[in-house]
Amino acid sequence: TRCRLDWIRSLADEGFLDRLLLSQDVCLRSNYATFGGSGYAYVVTTFADRLRAEGFEESDLDQLFVENPRRMLTGD
Repeated sequence: TRCRLDWIRSLADEGFLDRLLLSQDVCLRSNYATFGGSGYAYVVTTFADRLRAEGFEESDLDQLFVENPRRMLTGD
């Protein structure tokens, strides 16, 4: 996770935050929260909290979790 945070920070610092889409893979039962895994909500809960701890502003998180996916899904 440290490495991912560093990559996102460096891309944000270079002005590419508006081009990032975050995702995760939940393909095994062991990935489900019920079975001790991180679960489907990991990116928008735990990872978002780590981004906040790294100094990302709420506007940055809005960009990553709302605006970028909206643009991708609507073709803007």
